[in-house]
Amino acid sequence: MPRRTHVTCSFILGLSLLLSGCVSKPKPREPRPTLLDAMVRLQAKDAAGTAKILDDVTSQEPHNGRAWRTLGLAQLQLKSLDRSREAFQRALVEDPEYPAPMLQLAVIAASRQNRDEAFDWLSKAKATRKVDMTQVEVTPELASLKGDARYKPLLPVRQDFDDPFVEPVKVLGEWDGEHANDQFAPDLLLQRCAGRPSSGLHLAGMPTAL
Repeated sequence: MPRRTHVTCSFILGLSLLLSGCVSKPKPREPRPTLLDAMVRLQAKDAAGTAKILDDVTSQEPHNGRAWRTLGLAQLQLKSLDRSREAFQRALVEDPEYPAPMLQLAVIAASRQNRDEAFDWLSKAKATRKVDMTQVEVTPELASLKGDARYKPLLPVRQDFDDPFVEPVKVLGEWDGEHANDQFAPDLLLQRCAGRPSSGLHLAGMPTAL
């Protein structure tokens, strides 16, 4: 009887090992595509693939302004003007310090023959002083606006490029230094004249934001 029990246990153990080898292990989950993957697709002119990736990215990262901007570009290439407009507007909400989508929203409006809306977006873009308005002249979709009296004032003039890094400043005090090598220390305390204190010391003649 003990011998039969031993044989039975050995058989069961062998069968268990055999079955365990036949059961396939689950495949590891593939990583989700990222914004970088989408940008690579866009560079390869795969707008549909880009949009598919970014639909997932924006659902996972709804506050990612760059992802919304890239989705807007992909949808614009696909001629999906409604979805492109929605993506660019969302990008402005999530990243208001980056106003470039205003130019693309003007393109969408012009493509729909909505001149008033196009000029509205272009005026907003110019007012930010952060958008390169020279792009207006080289964007084919905006060519239909050239005959309008509102077009020329949007274009940059020479004054727009004068002293791009100069800000109004007020001298608060001077520091002559106490030692021979102090000539390399900041000798002026500066404050912006925009009504708010400077965030720190600035060297005279250097931009306050680097």
